Amino acid sequence: MFAVVLTGAMTIAAKPVLGKMLCVSASRAYLRSGPGRQYKPPTWTVHRYMPLLEIKRQDGWVKVKDVDGEIHWIKSNLVTDKIKCVTIKYARANIRSRPNTNSRVWFKVEKYTSFELLGKLPKWVKLNYHGEVMWVFHTLVWP
Repeated sequence: MFAVVLTGAMTIAAKPVLGKMLCVSASRAYLRSGPGRQYKPPTWTVHRYMPLLEIKRQDGWVKVKDVDGEIHWIKSNLVTDKIKCVTIKYARANIRSRPNTNSRVWFKVEKYTSFELLGKLPKWVKLNYHGEVMWVFHTLVWP
């Protein structure tokens, strides 16, 4: 996707539109401090459905921002914008069987547990976890 910057009737430049959310598509991926495998050790090991905010692309790598606002690089073939995902942003969260606080707590998860995003209601987020549909309160996830 590109944005065209116009001044009057003259086009100055076409720039890639960045800042879109990406999801880790690999079962495991290493985030690094720079755009290459030579940047060792990895800054963080993440798993499928971890959301990352795209900042920049360079030579097959993507500079990204994580849930904590930290900057990393990831190989571009390990992320996608074709699926939506969320991660838990607090120490613990209740995962529920239905979108209300009276429904049973299916299980509890810790910060950085990531899910495929299926949809949203005004205050609830619908998740997929290994084929099971579940819910979490909207303020507990990022993005």
